[in-house]
Amino acid sequence: MKIKIFTLSVLCAISLATQAQTKEAVSANADPSWKKSYSYGANFSAAKFSNWQAGGQNAIGSNIFGNYKIEKTKGKGTWTHEAQGQIGFLGTENDKKEFKVKKTIDRLFLDSKYSRKISDKWSWFGNLNFQSQFYEIENYDKSEAKGIQSLSSSIFSPAYITEALGVEWKPVSYFNMSISPGAFRQTIVLNNNVRKIYKAKSTGLDSTEAKTFGVEKGKSVYNEIALLQVVSSFDKDIVKNVNLKLRHTLFANYKRLAHIDNRLDAKITAKVNDYISTNLDFNFLYDDDQSLEIQTAFNFGIGLLIKK
Repeated sequence: MKIKIFTLSVLCAISLATQAQTKEAVSANADPSWKKSYSYGANFSAAKFSNWQAGGQNAIGSNIFGNYKIEKTKGKGTWTHEAQGQIGFLGTENDKKEFKVKKTIDRLFLDSKYSRKISDKWSWFGNLNFQSQFYEIENYDKSEAKGIQSLSSSIFSPAYITEALGVEWKPVSYFNMSISPGAFRQTIVLNNNVRKIYKAKSTGLDSTEAKTFGVEKGKSVYNEIALLQVVSSFDKDIVKNVNLKLRHTLFANYKRLAHIDNRLDAKITAKVNDYISTNLDFNFLYDDDQSLEIQTAFNFGIGLLIKK
């Protein structure tokens, strides 16, 4: 099953490469009042060793990503819809010629917002946000020879849905900050096989009570209300052909102000030419419903990029 999934991801990446040679047809009936932008691409990596005395492991990797955004302004009101997706796999071969595939990155992001200007730089807004992942991740035991593994996440396990009302500050076109008192967030875990266990010593719960991403045993949803949520976004070409995207989310649960959730997603894209680019992804997360430690992730790739 893993080989099929990995093969499918590579075939999708090759399909993206083929599309790079064609131009997207624009429908004559498209609504010109909607401003559209998108980018998508694929990265590849490979390593092959034969009788290499210093040691090494044969490996092949693939990372597929896509971003799509539409925006419409009418009078003082603006609708903005955004979708982002990214998934990557790494396949390695051990000394026994056994090929294993593991996921390196997985992200599904959907966002819809309506805002209405109250001044040149300030607006009020309503926002609905959804975040999850596409495919399950397996956690391997330290001794993989034992074959012990368990799911750490899968689609809708977890998933995060956030509803927010508030004010937005947008001093320049490439930066905005949304401030939302009383934002609601639901953490959803639908797959009973997911066992991301954390004993919440810091929350006042009994030390033997296990939770899965904050969701209590026997339940599938964990509801939170924020005293304050602040979301900041930055998207700008910092130098020629180099784009920086940042999104930081602060969520302060009114019941647990000593443990404020923070997440930073950063992406740097450097274009080599019209179709080739390098990409760096950084992710930083602190959420004590998952871990008391800061979580970090880093991915680097070279591959294809189509952007408009």
